[in-house]
Amino acid sequence: NDCPRPITIYYEIEDSDIVSCEWGDFTSKFTVPLRICALERGTTEIEVRFADGKGNPDAVATIHVNVS
Repeated sequence: NDCPRPITIYYEIEDSDIVSCEWGDFTSKFTVPLRICALERGTTEIEVRFADGKGNPDAVATIHVNVS
């Protein structure tokens, strides 16, 4: 991603057979869209975290996804 600050975030998909993801472009210093594309029916989770040892290592956003 092209975060305007020296912080890197990443996502991890629990089951990549259900969805795929792609970062969009930052729309502000703190906002970036995560595009989620359905691949097949099912449920999975996507976790978004800080990387590279910067930012709060305990900060995580869990996105629950249900493709029907």
